[in-house]
Amino acid sequence: MKTRKTFPIRTIWGALAVILALSLAGQMNAQPTETTRSFGDVRVLGTVPASTGFPEGIAVRGNKIYVSGPARFGTAGDATPSRVFAFDIDSGALLTTYDIQDEDLNQDHANSCIAFDGEGRLYVVNLQLGIVRLDLGTGQQEVYAAPLPNLQPCSSVAPGTPCSPTFLDSPPLGNDIAFDEDGNPDGTEAARLHNDQDPIFPYDSPANIAFNKQGSIVLTNHAFLTMIPGHFVVLDVFVDDKESNLVKP
Repeated sequence: MKTRKTFPIRTIWGALAVILALSLAGQMNAQPTETTRSFGDVRVLGTVPASTGFPEGIAVRGNKIYVSGPARFGTAGDATPSRVFAFDIDSGALLTTYDIQDEDLNQDHANSCIAFDGEGRLYVVNLQLGIVRLDLGTGQQEVYAAPLPNLQPCSSVAPGTPCSPTFLDSPPLGNDIAFDEDGNPDGTEAARLHNDQDPIFPYDSPANIAFNKQGSIVLTNHAFLTMIPGHFVVLDVFVDDKESNLVKP
């Protein structure tokens, strides 16, 4: 004959009290969720090393945010290669630095924008090399596409000659764009984010954005006019938008 093991009521209530206490403690120690933030709430998530500075490209994959730079001219002879930085998506800690290989550091060199393909490889727009494909696991790099042609200013060439509508002759450096959840293909402005107290911070020449899938956009601060090292940061701006697939403009 089988007997059923029983426990005193006091023991059961005691165990339930412990479980409840642990649950409440966990909730009290937990970080605030994105839903507790108001629209436009902005905080510094991570800082790009000043030796590179001028961040521009940004992309999110898994639990990491990838940022590229420097997106500027005047880098010839600085002995510092263009770089991609990997930050922790929650803490903002700098986890990994990828130096772009095979640049001529005696000439202007720069990184602009970045994007992932379906296999998780990162594509970097580089001033000298063109499009560099970077395997984040192995660090292997290869040139995926040639650089953009360096067209002369239209004012200095004959009519009908391919040219650039610029005043000065400078190397071409590509840029990019990101769309929100609704697409907004007609160009309607849905909201505007701006500095409230400090006229040059937190937004100091903001460059590129990416959605972090948690309701925020992460944004690179270029700071190309002020050149303040402390402004070379990645911002986390809550916009209550988790992004959907890209749409055509």
